[in-house]
Amino acid sequence: MHERFSKRIEKRLVSPGRRLEHARRRLDRETIGRQIGRILGQNTRAAGRYKIEVMEDATRASGLRLLWSVKSEWDEWVRHSAGAYLLRTNVWEWSSGELWRTYVQLTEVEAASASTRAISRSVALPLGGACPQELRIRCAVRPDKAQAFLLDRLGLRLPERFRIPAPRREM
Repeated sequence: MHERFSKRIEKRLVSPGRRLEHARRRLDRETIGRQIGRILGQNTRAAGRYKIEVMEDATRASGLRLLWSVKSEWDEWVRHSAGAYLLRTNVWEWSSGELWRTYVQLTEVEAASASTRAISRSVALPLGGACPQELRIRCAVRPDKAQAFLLDRLGLRLPERFRIPAPRREM
């Protein structure tokens, strides 16, 4: 996978390099930097592999030269870390098993949160009359089989209709 992203980056770096080489007028360094940033942003898996510099070059009409090289230490790191999953934490008391279980729980909670967002809808009812206003009511729709299973496992019941909390009184 890293090799595929690396090839994409190298192939796409040819364009700004050629542009700097063949330009007939001075080019903006920041614009070229943003273009390179987009290339790296679209291929983040291999972006760290490269050292890329846009250098001043008075011999070119563009005034700039693109220099890039491969960091060999990055390739070494990929060889050693391939197939490994790295979790970082600031909690030193946990064992690796506890850390992994907590991480899995976090992903389950995030998935549940995404599922519950998909369960609610905003229904708009026209009020009629001369003024084209509408009444908006949030209501629960029937969850699909996977969502129902998840809600059951979490011990959650969906309300028939979402209630708007009463406003708090200031004292």
